[in-house]
Parts: sequence; C-alpha cells; structure tokens
Amino acid sequence: MGNVARWAFGTLVFTVLAVVLVVVFFQWSWLRGPLENRLSAITGKQVHIDGQITGTKDWVPHIEFETIRIEEPAFDAAPKGATIDKIAVELDLRQLLHGRLAFPLIEVSRPVLDLLRNGKGVANWDIVQESNGPNDRSSMPLIGKLKIADGKVTYRDATHRTTLTGTIKSIAATGGNGEGAFTLEGNGTYRNAPFTIKLKGGSLDDLRETTKPYDIDATAVVGKTKVMVKGTVTDPFKLTDMNLKLTAEGDNAQDLYPIFGIPAPPTPPYHLAGTLDRDGKAWLFKNFDGTVGKSDLEGSLRFEPKETRIFVAGNMRSKNLNFADLGLLIGASGATSGDRPVSAMQKQLEKKEVASGRVLPDTPLNFDEVRNVDADVTFKGDHIDARSLPLDDLDLHLKLDKGLMTLAPLKVGVAGGLIDANVVLDARKDMVATDYDVKFSKFQIAEFFKAAGVQNGGSGAMNGRIRLHGTGNSVRASLATATGQAGALVDNGRISHLIANLLGLDVAKALGVLIVGDDQIALHCMVADFDVKDGLMTPRTFVLDTDAALTTGKGTVSLKDEHFDLSLHGDPKSPTPVALGGPIDIGGSFKKPDVGLGAEAFVRGGAAVALGVFASPIAAIVAFIDPGDEPGADCANLEHQTTANSAKVPSGTKHITAGGAPKKSGPHRE
Repeated sequence: MGNVARWAFGTLVFTVLAVVLVVVFFQWSWLRGPLENRLSAITGKQVHIDGQITGTKDWVPHIEFETIRIEEPAFDAAPKGATIDKIAVELDLRQLLHGRLAFPLIEVSRPVLDLLRNGKGVANWDIVQESNGPNDRSSMPLIGKLKIADGKVTYRDATHRTTLTGTIKSIAATGGNGEGAFTLEGNGTYRNAPFTIKLKGGSLDDLRETTKPYDIDATAVVGKTKVMVKGTVTDPFKLTDMNLKLTAEGDNAQDLYPIFGIPAPPTPPYHLAGTLDRDGKAWLFKNFDGTVGKSDLEGSLRFEPKETRIFVAGNMRSKNLNFADLGLLIGASGATSGDRPVSAMQKQLEKKEVASGRVLPDTPLNFDEVRNVDADVTFKGDHIDARSLPLDDLDLHLKLDKGLMTLAPLKVGVAGGLIDANVVLDARKDMVATDYDVKFSKFQIAEFFKAAGVQNGGSGAMNGRIRLHGTGNSVRASLATATGQAGALVDNGRISHLIANLLGLDVAKALGVLIVGDDQIALHCMVADFDVKDGLMTPRTFVLDTDAALTTGKGTVSLKDEHFDLSLHGDPKSPTPVALGGPIDIGGSFKKPDVGLGAEAFVRGGAAVALGVFASPIAAIVAFIDPGDEPGADCANLEHQTTANSAKVPSGTKHITAGGAPKKSGPHRE
C-alpha cells in the first residue's frame, strides 16, 4: 500500500507541476498550426492565421487572433475567400471540463468577404464537411454575445450575372440563460439602393432546446423590395417542420431574382403572402394570395436547385385578371394612368414608347432567367378585365428547359370564341428564334363592333390562323423578321347596311340608310389571306362580299416599320346615281392609322378584276385555318366566281363586265 500511495502522490505532484508549467510557460502562438490544420480540414479551404495570437490566462481566457485569411484553392482569381482583421473569443474552460462548449463572447472585426460562384455553379463559400456542424440542437455551443463590425461583402455570381457590394456596419446578437432574443441587424447598399437585414429569434440558449420550436422573425429590405418571414422552426439547423409565413412585396417581382435568387417575371407592384416550407432541398411557397397590379393572384410554387440551375414548378390562378397587368410580360408598359399601382419599369417603358411612336414592345428578353431557370408552371385567369377588348379568360402552361420556352397551351377566350396558341421561344443561342402558331375560332364579330361602340355593326363567326417564324430578342424584333402566313375568314354572316354601302363608296344609298335607319344585310364571305416575309404582310386574298358591294383590298402591312399601306376597292352590286370613284386608302402607323379616299379614280368592275388577279383558292385558306374543313356555300360560290374571272382577265388589265366580255383599260393603279 505504501508503494501505491507513493505512486499516487507522485502522479498528483507531476500533474500539478505540469499544469503550473503550462500556465506559466504556455504561448498562445502554439495554437497557430493546430488551428490552421483543423479549420482547413473542416472547411476544405486554406485557413491562415498570419497575425499575432494573444490571450489571458484564467478560467475564461480572452483570446485574440489577428489577420486571418480563408482561401478557396480551386479558384484562380484573387482574392479567393475572406480576410478578417481580428477575431476575439472568450472560452469558458469550466464548461469545457463538463463537455460543453461555451463562448461568452465572439467578436469579429473588419471582415472582408469576397463571395464568388463561378460559371460551373461552384461557390467559394461551400463547406466540404457540413456534417461537422451540430447534428442536433443539443450540441449547439453556448454563445453569450456575438458582434460583427465594419465589414464589407462582395458577391459575384457568374451564372446569374449578378454582383452585390455591401457593407456591414454592425451586427450584434445576445443570448444566454434563456433570456433575451437573438437579434441581428445589417445594412448596406445594392446597386445604389439601400438594404437592411433584421433577424430576431429566440435566445441563443433556445437553439439548444431540442423540443421547443424556435422563433424566427426576419425582414430583408432592398430598395422597394421587402421580404418578411415570421413563425417557428422545430429544427433550425436542418430546417424541418417549419411553420413560417412569408410575405413578399415590392415594385417589380423580377427584382427578387438578382437579390434573393427567386425567379419571377417582370410585374407591376405586388404584395403576396403565403406559407414557407421545405421539402428536401426544395423550397415551397404554398397557398399564397395577394395582388399584382390590380389583379388578384393565388397558388403554390416550388423552387428546387438542380446543379447550376433552379427548377420552378407550380400552379397559379387569378379570379379577376386585369389585362393591363400582363403588359410587362411581353415588354410593354401596360396601363399607367388612373389609380393603378405603377412600377418604375413601367414608367420608363411608357416614356420609351411615347418617344418611339411604336406599338410593338421592344424590351429585350431577360436571358438570366430564361437560360438559368427551368420551369413547369400553369396559370389560369377566370375573368379578364380588358375594357375595350372583348376578352373572357386565360389558360396558360409554360415550360422552360435549358433556354427553350414553350407556351402550350396558351388559350384566351375572345369575343365568345377562343385563341388556341402554341408559342416556342428558343433562347439557347444568342440569336433568339420564335415560332408562333395561333389559331382563333368562333370570334363573334358583333362583340368587336360593340367594343368599338357600334351596337349594330354585324354578326357572324370569324375563324383564323397565324403561323410565323421570327428571330430577335424582343417582340418587335421577332415580328420585324417574321416569315409565314396569316389568314381570317367569315362565312355567312351579317353586316351593317350603312357600313357595307360606305365600303362600296355608294354615297346615295348610304344617305338613304341614314334617313330611314340602319339594318343588317348579308355578309356572304370575308377572306383575308396574307403572305408574310421578312416582316412584310402582303394580301394574297382580301375580299368582303356583301349584298351591297364587293370590296377587295391590296397593299402591304409592315411589321418592321409598323406601317399600313392598304387600299380597299368597293364595287356596288346595283346601279347607283352617286358612287365615288376612288379607293379607300389606309395608311399611317399602327399607333396613328390614317383612312381617306384615294386620289385616283377607277372604273366600275375594277373590284372584280382585282379579286381575280389577287385571289388564291379560298379552299386553301380554309384548309390553313382549319385543316380538313370545307368552305361554306357562300365562300365556295365566291371562290368559283373569282377563279373563273381570274382565268379570263390578263394581268395588268381592268375591265367592265358587259355581256361577259372583258374590256381593257388604260394605265391604272393595282
């Protein structure tokens, strides 16, 4: 027993002596190598402590590390990570003896973060061993106070072409002993717009509570964009079992993408609120509702990061869709007058539109979202408020796959009929190509007359189709280069007697109708068939056949210049004492068209010749509009008559039908 006692006493003396020697001779700089190696292994970065390491020798030592560098070895460009002037920590050794890690104070001074995501989607802040973090809330270190002061942050994303430069004046967090909330505040600038970040949570001790849901109240404001999250998270480290309300509002939803990485199209001012949740790596914005411009909006969306891209899926619905709110989707300003909310982008576009005198939108496509976001989203508008346009509803399915956008179906209820479109936009190359296939069926022409303020203008159903291919990164550029075909047809309808006589330039009968009152007469057939090449529309067939007159048209419509150059030639079907001898010319721009009488007279029967010269088989346009269909009796009869006339009349002649014999005329205007 004596030997054992002596051995125990000697061990104790040696231990005490060793502790005394460590306390007396310990140099804090001895931590440099072990700390650099350990932190580098955990993060996968190169961590260097270049400055002094100093500290106090007591149970709660105050340790300071100066001039820290954190670099990403896989990145060539410098600087490649972060630099910190000084980190001060206080470590409670008594808690450490009980197996608990406690920091009464962590203070970071003048950090400079240069955050970079390269073209392959790799970020220099990614941690290779995330599993080294807390496995659960109970292993969270105890933190009393956290301070970050005088910091600078630069964020560059090569994939999304985004750059952010900001400053951190002061961030402070307090907690411990279950008292006080965790609070974090930061502010800076983003693209010359001020931003603020505020985060409030339960106490730092609450992070270690394994059963209590952790409170979160966070707000981020950048310029006019504001995102708020409030609620609880059962596991704040794994972000599971969330009960959070997300509210987003701002001037333009498109601003969410470069700031928060949330893909959204350009919109008028918006306010949306819903539930924020998580499914694996995907974030869910569920059961949201609110307003966009003067339209209501509700639905659910899923945002899932996949490699270097974001995948967005979901369903949205508007019960009352204001048509003007859709303008920004195609690069137009939409309505900006009255009491409607208007974004800065809308005001800029409106000034540009006024200055240009153009109608077709010329805003370039946003390549960031089209090329870096994939999507599968459906949208339905139950009712469209379009004022002077007879629109009913909207049904849309958008797919976006690596720069290839498909809108199919794109269905719009119009004037009791339907637009059924298929639009494919290929932005995989610098030169964007767009294919349009737009079918419209059963448009009630009475609705168009009513929208124009004419209550008894006509009746009947219009069918048509537009097939175009164009290139360019805006609607205007695409249509300016478009090639294809466009056509419309009305078979066996009715039209205002007054309008029919005016189209035939029959002044006497038009005055008679004004005196006795207008009524409707038969509209046997209306055909408009345009060939489109390099943005220039040329009618192959343009004819309006009524009981009162046969009216044909010729000329061009320029989508490139947005200009009309059309002439309508009317030929009354019965003798008339007063009939003007000139065509009706339609000129001017899309924005300000001009309608007037042509200066040159032409003889009776000219319309029939023009019809014969310019008419293509009506059956062909019918097949283009609706393959497999046949022209109605009136249009089929007109086709037979005009085809026969075209065989008799040589090109370059006009004639007056007299006993069926054609008659040549002098030089004339076709």
